[in-house]
Amino acid sequence: MKSTRAAGVAIMVAMVFMAGSVATAQEHAHKSPHGGQVITVGSYHYEMLVKPGEINLYVLDGKLATLPLKGMEGRLLLQLPDKTKKEVTLQPDGEHLKGAVDLGSTTSFIAIATVKIDGKPNAGRFSYPPKESTEEHHHKEK
Repeated sequence: MKSTRAAGVAIMVAMVFMAGSVATAQEHAHKSPHGGQVITVGSYHYEMLVKPGEINLYVLDGKLATLPLKGMEGRLLLQLPDKTKKEVTLQPDGEHLKGAVDLGSTTSFIAIATVKIDGKPNAGRFSYPPKESTEEHHHKEK
């Protein structure tokens, strides 16, 4: 049991570092198409929209157009301020992935979003609430 938990924590830590480097590689601005927080994940963008009892994740192309979700699956790993973690399974729901989550009174968290696109996992890191406006998304140029 301890080794399984330790392995899970090690994987999450590795994903945080991997996702942090992926999501902050470039600096330019984008408008948020659905009012959420947008990050860059490789050649894709993810937009996370937090609502009471659920989190929606939009998978977008380089021009911020919503991608078809056929064959996609995803999950969020949330780290709450008290260091507890929650895993949220994301399922297609219209043009976004949706996951049910009870955040209680929590108003901030770190989320690692991993989505399998064409069979390959693509991970990105969100800080909620965003430190910048949800209206624009910025990256640093390489």
